[in-house]
Amino acid sequence: MTDTPETDNLARGNHVVPTEFAEQLERERDEAREQRDGLRSGIEYASDQLTAVTEQRDRMAEALILDWQSGAYPDSIRVVLATDGESIYVATFDMINGWEDAHTVEPIDYYITHWCELPELPHL
Repeated sequence: MTDTPETDNLARGNHVVPTEFAEQLERERDEAREQRDGLRSGIEYASDQLTAVTEQRDRMAEALILDWQSGAYPDSIRVVLATDGESIYVATFDMINGWEDAHTVEPIDYYITHWCELPELPHL
């Protein structure tokens, strides 16, 4: 048995084209089908990966929505994000010392206009 069974079956009867040419066409067709199936699998895999990354991006975007407060300052000493409208600081606030940089404990000399809780870290 050869690797061109359809052409072999046709060759038993009357045929219009040379058998060798038909066999080559059959081989090329089978190779093209294998390539198509491989590409189809690759596209399905890429689509699944894109879906997973999109879902992860959406979860992370939800986690990064910040609830900026413009009213009262934090009522207990904790680390928050604070802004003067131009820069964002990782800061603390207390009634005695005011706003301080959370890393250096240096006073923030600018008027803080808004603050918000630090967002939760995304779950990967």
